[in-house]
Amino acid sequence: GRDAEPRQATLRATIEWSVDLLTDAEAYALTRLAVFRGGWTIAAAEEVCGVPLEVLESLVDKSLVRRREVRRFGMLETIRQFAAEQLDASGERDHLLDRLVQHLLVVAEEADLTAPGGNQERYRAVSQEHANIELALQHLGESGAGETGLRLLCLLEMHWVTDPLHALGWLDTLFEMTAGRLDPELSARARQTRGALFEVTGRSDRATVEYEAAWQSLTALGDKDAANHAAHRIASSLVRDDPPRAERLAQEGLVYDRQHGRR
Repeated sequence: GRDAEPRQATLRATIEWSVDLLTDAEAYALTRLAVFRGGWTIAAAEEVCGVPLEVLESLVDKSLVRRREVRRFGMLETIRQFAAEQLDASGERDHLLDRLVQHLLVVAEEADLTAPGGNQERYRAVSQEHANIELALQHLGESGAGETGLRLLCLLEMHWVTDPLHALGWLDTLFEMTAGRLDPELSARARQTRGALFEVTGRSDRATVEYEAAWQSLTALGDKDAANHAAHRIASSLVRDDPPRAERLAQEGLVYDRQHGRR
């Protein structure tokens, strides 16, 4: 404990000395890369921060950035905190967080985690971004962009099955933020996501309520495919409490799917 302060001061001085040796482009890149939490990909460095691969490689060579695994990078937390101070002083933090949100929306759309199953590699790619996703949701909450936050949450539905209560907390916060002005389709999908999270926690009664609300909204919107999917989910939540209705809904959904060329 007594030696902690001098050690930290020495470490900071070492980091400052290393940063002072960087070119302007490298120092600028290091500062901007501090926007990430939990690492980033080559594509994210380029799209969010405008950092090209050659500059990223140069920072790796100078031990200020580390390769964490194939095509993924990160910083030691002490270095990231130093760079984050520079980022806060630059006034670019919110702008870069907006760009991070847009990048994560693309990642989420490509992963397509709105239903169970699929390639496990997509789940892994999203799980690696968990810290960045949390940061993005926090930024969206603070900036009042609740609709974008709900959209991101819904696109990543199956990502949250490992921590459903946490995701339900985010849903409640963002729903409250957008009360009275939420797009009906997004509202329906958010309620469907909430239903899935209740189902994961064993609260099938609450799941049914959310699925029913989503089904009614999607039916009113004329989105027959989405409404049919919501009906499948109602059937899933009713298997224990109302097996006859669950079977009827499942059979109706199966007929609809086969009529539209889906197995």
